[in-house]
Amino acid sequence: VTNKKVAIIFSISNVADDLGAVLKVFESQHLAILHIESRKSRTRDNEYEIFVDVEENGVDAKEVIEKAKNLTTNIYIQDGSKLRKTISLDKGDTRC
Repeated sequence: VTNKKVAIIFSISNVADDLGAVLKVFESQHLAILHIESRKSRTRDNEYEIFVDVEENGVDAKEVIEKAKNLTTNIYIQDGSKLRKTISLDKGDTRC
């Protein structure tokens, strides 16, 4: 595993509690957070979308998001030029 940069995009309903919990998972797995931003979901009034650029630092980001999937509504990872949906609890919505 190299120190490549990837983007992780996830949806949460409670910004204060859920965001803190997800970021603790990232920290415990030693993902280096380079940039983070959020916005109100365009498709769901009660959710927020969080965009995080991370550096893997020898850790596989896919393994980290597996650990965080139960804390989010949707979670995606972008590595390279493709956005790949890796986990979704809402099978009907393929948009982030």
